[in-house]
Amino acid sequence: MSHITDNITDIDTRLATLEGHIKAIRQMVDSDKSCDDILLQLTAVKGGIDQLSKLILISHASTCVKSAIQNNDLVEYEHFVEVLKKYINK
Repeated sequence: MSHITDNITDIDTRLATLEGHIKAIRQMVDSDKSCDDILLQLTAVKGGIDQLSKLILISHASTCVKSAIQNNDLVEYEHFVEVLKKYINK
């Protein structure tokens, strides 16, 4: 079950920003820009992905996981814990 639609505007904005950064990186590589400039853009992408991941994780915890706990759905809760472990250990 996915409830990211609760934050779809924020998620879409963040995705559009990431797409813009990726496009800029491709143009920078094609234009033989400095490695420093490219690395700076890559840092922005990493930060943007981290923020997007946190937004989706919080959204999932406050909807699906909350519902699973309220309904004593241990399978869904345990699934969340496994996903969280993978996210934390990335």
